[in-house]
Amino acid sequence: MTIDTYTGIGFEKRYYPQEFAAGYDTYFSAGDVTDEDYMFDGVLFSQNLEFITRRIRENPTLPLFNYIIGMYGHAPHDLNNTKRPMVIKMLGKLHDEGLEKAVNQYYYRTEAIATFVKGLIAADPKSLIILVSDHLPSLSGSQTYQELNYLGGTTEATFLNRIYIIENGRPVRKNTIHHYDIPRIILNYATRGKYCQEHDCSFTTRDTRLAKNNYRIDYLDIMSQAMDTAISPFRMIDTKTAGGAVTQGQQRSKGP
Repeated sequence: MTIDTYTGIGFEKRYYPQEFAAGYDTYFSAGDVTDEDYMFDGVLFSQNLEFITRRIRENPTLPLFNYIIGMYGHAPHDLNNTKRPMVIKMLGKLHDEGLEKAVNQYYYRTEAIATFVKGLIAADPKSLIILVSDHLPSLSGSQTYQELNYLGGTTEATFLNRIYIIENGRPVRKNTIHHYDIPRIILNYATRGKYCQEHDCSFTTRDTRLAKNNYRIDYLDIMSQAMDTAISPFRMIDTKTAGGAVTQGQQRSKGP
């Protein structure tokens, strides 16, 4: 089902960890997941960076879409204390074991991300890098975020997350966006700003209230493509790991 879905939306190649992909062509392994539920981000990123760097070096003029999905940041946030010992200790009245484990896990995750991003920029300085997650850690529920005063402690704050966008080696700031805006950001970058001259791009204007029904057709179109393995104008690549998934892809046609 996963393979058909990614093929339907245009991915050309999919790579899975060798431990779970007998008979499939792949370039990476899940590594040692002892005492942890998922593959560590750093293990995933380092192998992907090596693969991508080689692809860019061998095909310097061919546009590449490299899509990676990691699972390491999910509950129960267990760490291998030998490889990743606890470095952050919660003090004070609020003591949440799940939160303490999560922040320690994120300490190592952000370290791995920083190394990965620096490597990607070195491999391709003229590129777009987007780091985003689908949701916040569940922790003990929304009450935990209110007690921590996350983004003002409002009930709606738990539906807001951070996104990190780097264009040509430099971080850029966007207005508050939605996950479905990300493809538009990519298309606008790939067309050097022409896409948003011809289409509605909410991230280029001041924050406005969302008219949810405006994107119903777009959403249904994406879902229909995910269920249809017909050839798409964009060709791409995917990878699922024991603790995460990596999808990589390359566009068949050259960019502008």
